[in-house]
Amino acid sequence: MKKNCPATCKQCYPWCVDSSTRFTVPGFGPDKLCDWVARKDTDFRCTLEEAKENCPVTCGGCNCRNNEERFFIASADWLTDKWKKCAWVERKPDPTSACENLPEVAANCPLTCGKCNAGPTPSPTEEPATVILVTIPVTNIVELEVIPTDPVELKVLEDAFTEAILATLPPKSEVLNLQIVASDRRRLLQEAILEYDVQQEISYTPGQTTAEEATNDAVVGTLNTLALAGSNGDIQESVEDSTGIIIETLDDPTAGGPEGEGNLTILPTP
Repeated sequence: MKKNCPATCKQCYPWCVDSSTRFTVPGFGPDKLCDWVARKDTDFRCTLEEAKENCPVTCGGCNCRNNEERFFIASADWLTDKWKKCAWVERKPDPTSACENLPEVAANCPLTCGKCNAGPTPSPTEEPATVILVTIPVTNIVELEVIPTDPVELKVLEDAFTEAILATLPPKSEVLNLQIVASDRRRLLQEAILEYDVQQEISYTPGQTTAEEATNDAVVGTLNTLALAGSNGDIQESVEDSTGIIIETLDDPTAGGPEGEGNLTILPTP
């Protein structure tokens, strides 16, 4: 299909291919492939920087990059060395002339030749994206050196956790109502329950996916992102730096609510 219908398949540049390496998308979790981007809600997922960078074919972004390898310019009889890179075009006093007169340059250097656009143009009949506000109740078990009993000191610790957690989440996210509640159990340090809501504004395209599927993606992605940040120590280090309180462990988060799902609100389409 790609060989016979390159324009239809958004593959007009044979050197441009989707990455086969797994990548992490903040808010949606690790271990993503371009198949995940293409599976559903592709126009929205292609707005995510990680998807655009790793999946130029799927997202129609090949014309926003150059071939990094040398290519052969057969049409330029006047060249002694016909193997060139796009940097050679960029160094010319008039790169536009090379783009217009040498088809090999146009085929390998679309970015240099000004062919970049914002991405695939939606079909006129395509339904507009619907914006939803997803609220995900989250619970963590955390071991602390000490749990402040003074309300002011406790609020400082809760604010530190709120800021550290928010820093790991994608744009249009909020961390609300974070509370630290002492647990009855005690390990090496004092155990506490960390409860909070993650609120995210996401969009999906009806006909490609449903509100329930988009919400489930948000829940799974948020939990994966928080678990990764916890295992890497990002949240703990941030809180320790700002409060001086030692954090021994931060268990993987779980989602509260009915059947562990987030609650969604449909917002007006901008």
